[in-house]
Parts: sequence; C-alpha cells; structure tokens
Amino acid sequence: MKQYTANAGFSPGLRSRVRTLFAQAVASPFPPSKTDPRILLSDWSQFQGEANIGKHLAYGPPKFRGAIHRTGQGYTVTDTKFNQNIPMYEANDFPWMAYHVLFPDQNVGAQYSHMMRIIEALNGPMPKWVWWDVQRQNGRTKRQVSEATIKAVEFTKPYFLSGVYSARWFTSGYMETQDWFGDIDWWIAQWLWPDQQAECPWPTILPATVSIDQVMIHQTTSYGDGKLLGVGSTRLDLDRWMWTEEKFNEIMGTEVPPNGDLEDQVSANRHAITELRGDIDHLSDLIGSVRHVKE
Repeated sequence: MKQYTANAGFSPGLRSRVRTLFAQAVASPFPPSKTDPRILLSDWSQFQGEANIGKHLAYGPPKFRGAIHRTGQGYTVTDTKFNQNIPMYEANDFPWMAYHVLFPDQNVGAQYSHMMRIIEALNGPMPKWVWWDVQRQNGRTKRQVSEATIKAVEFTKPYFLSGVYSARWFTSGYMETQDWFGDIDWWIAQWLWPDQQAECPWPTILPATVSIDQVMIHQTTSYGDGKLLGVGSTRLDLDRWMWTEEKFNEIMGTEVPPNGDLEDQVSANRHAITELRGDIDHLSDLIGSVRHVKE
C-alpha cells in the first residue's frame, strides 16, 4: 500500500496543485515564531526519520511542550517510528498525543482495532488524546466520509479523549456537514498562502458550523526547520495550542510551578531531597543498630 503523507493545508485541485508546487519551490524551512504566544507543539511520523529528542527539547525559545505522533493508517499500515519514538518521549517526560489516518473506504472497526494494537504494543504508555486524521476520500460519498469519521470518534471515545484533524478545503469539498461537527474538538490545518514563509498566526477558515472554541490545536505550517529542530527530515509540521495553559496542563498531565517561579520550585525540590536523604541516613543507622543487637 502506498504510504500517505499529510498535506491538509492545501486542497488537491489542479490550480491549487500548481500553487502548491510553486510554494514548495520558493519556500524554505524556518524556525518557530518567537512572537506567537501560543504553546508550541510538533507532529511526527516515520517521515521525520531518526530523531534527536535532546536537540528537539533543547531548542528555544519558544520551547516545544509536546508532540503528536502518527500510529499508522487504515487497518494495515503501522508507522515504523511510533514504537521507537514514544519511549523516547516518555523517558524525557515529553507529553504526547497520537493520530491515526482514517481510510473511509475501509472497515472503521478494523482500523480502530489496528490502531489499538499499535498503542498496546508499547506495553504501558498511553496517549493523552487520540486524533483521527481525515483528509482521504478514497471514492466515498460525502455522507460516507462523514459517517466513517464520526464512527471512528465514537469507537475511540470510551477509551480515549478524541477528535478530528482536517482542514476546511476537505470538510467542505469531501464531507457532508452533520450535527456532530459542532459537538467535537478539532485539530485544524491552516497554513499561509502562497509560500509558507512563516507560521499562520490564527485559524480563520474553519469547517462549517465549527466555532473557534472547538479548535484545540492549529497546525500552522509544514515548513518547520527539521534539521534545526532535531529530526532527520528537512521539514517538520508545527502546531499551536489554542486553549489555555490550565487546559493544556489538565489534558497533557503536566505541571508548572506556581506563578511560573521556577527558581523557588527548584529550591523547594532540593530542600525536599536533602530532608529525604537525612531520613534515609537515619533509617540506615536504625537498621544497623538492629543488626548489631541481633548479632
């Protein structure tokens, strides 16, 4: 099966394809914006090649606060880097989500089961959120694409928080607008035209009936400088968190020092460690005394 790479920022029409080729010819990878106040994320797949997580986490400002990694696509394709990169995230306390590419012409239950097998193969770590990547029509009608999408979300929600990744060009051109559009959370791709020389500052082109409050994440570009940001590929998708810092910490399971006072938090941690070491030394003395009495 042909591997599929995400390109949700551009529609597939002939005119758009010409513009895309032109954009790719003149654009060059760039670093994340230092003026965008939103939390910075990245999304990964096997197409990023070998990753240097140390370099990725050391980059900044702005610092990367989390990642979204592809599990696979359909019911047969497994992303070859998923089981390699997730343990790397976990070892570095780097929050992560997962996404799976939906093929609307394949059995949705089988695709969900395939995704779950990939995640369960990690033997422990679980994603904070699971997204369904919806930008494939595969010969299905608009209604069939929409029904496959909501079915995938409903399969997932009893076990994970879940939503849909897509772009307005796809939802308007290849999906039937249904009531559930206004009820779920979205990860929206919207890039700058025509040449992606910077991150898109705000998503303004949303699926019909979807409000900005439903957009959790905005994919701002596909032209992040991969070499600068610690991946093997030339380009890396960049994403921005649309909700509050508090909501990020709640969903991603992260904690920040009160009022952002990192020095006070570090000092408190050192004090706690010193006290713990004292307790351990005291306990060791007691154990030694007991052994001496027994002897």
